[in-house]
Amino acid sequence: MRMEQGARIIVERWLFAQPEDVLHFITDETQLREAGAFCQAARQVGAIPKLTVLNADSVQAGSSVEEMQRIMSYATAIVGATSQSFITTGAVEYALRRGARFLSVPMAANFNVMPAALLETKRKYAVIKAQLPVAIIMLVIHIVLMYLLAF
Repeated sequence: MRMEQGARIIVERWLFAQPEDVLHFITDETQLREAGAFCQAARQVGAIPKLTVLNADSVQAGSSVEEMQRIMSYATAIVGATSQSFITTGAVEYALRRGARFLSVPMAANFNVMPAALLETKRKYAVIKAQLPVAIIMLVIHIVLMYLLAF
């Protein structure tokens, strides 16, 4: 499925966008292509797309989202498409109380990188490297078990 078709499905079938609805798409700079597809799909149904791009290097997007309460207050629907979740932020809670629809789309390709950011390690892949010895041992054990029990 092409990205444009996926964006159209989100806008029409998941968000039930109507003409003149304000659809607020919150993402980071790593997802600009997806953001463009979303905005195009919103325009095709007559909705008004709004786009907020967060800094992808921020440790926690929640603080950035909290500052957007005023911006979110007029949105009919909000799509959160970042590598961090911000569904529990006060700004989203405020928008939901006002009747906005909210869709959180996880965009993180590697969930091992997020703990590295939270731990503020200097190396992005430190968590993965720390897991490697255990992963290799588990792989060998599973291969042996499959060989003995499955065949």
